[in-house]
Amino acid sequence: MKKHLITFLVDTSGSMYDKLESVKEALVRFQLELEDDFYYDTELEISVVTFGQDVCVLVPPTPAKEFNMPQITEWGLTCIWKGLYQTFTLIDDWKSRNRTLGYPYYKPWIILITDIEGENTGDLPDDRFEELALQRLKKKDVNIFSIGLGYDVSRDILNQISFDEIKPVIIEIENIKEFLLIFSHEWEALLYQNLSDYTIKDRWQDTLSDYEQLLIRP
Repeated sequence: MKKHLITFLVDTSGSMYDKLESVKEALVRFQLELEDDFYYDTELEISVVTFGQDVCVLVPPTPAKEFNMPQITEWGLTCIWKGLYQTFTLIDDWKSRNRTLGYPYYKPWIILITDIEGENTGDLPDDRFEELALQRLKKKDVNIFSIGLGYDVSRDILNQISFDEIKPVIIEIENIKEFLLIFSHEWEALLYQNLSDYTIKDRWQDTLSDYEQLLIRP
């Protein structure tokens, strides 16, 4: 049985104060919508990392059927690069542990949810987290799905974080519950795309076309 890890990287900065309850409800609904047959030959694990004034591994990698979403609160700035870098560290530890135990796994996913605006983040230049995260992105050993909330979200930052194969999307917060259902309903299709010539880029674009009404276009 192969393993797969989905990490939700969630913005908990001060600007998310009126959005976090909807995000939490969306994550709970995501878990509830997963079908039992998804586990036929894949063991899905879920983790949650938050970033605001600081970064917190809120939920370490946990079997999806045992996942419970704890309370999340907003606070402070938007340390997005530190959050991304520490998420890579969590994923690397997860992969190393599975290799040691002899468990095969699929390429992990990061689902980023943020309302970051402008180019200013809470990351201090001396911390070098932006440099470290961008360097780590070059390995392309994860799939990153970036979800921006609201018209004012920084597309430049989301484009920096995202790969060409999986373009970032912008939605209104009231659509987050429905949008996250993509990842429960389409999880298998997106995961197993590498078994054919039908690439994840093709699958992602086809999937988004079904949810066109939820997207904010430039």
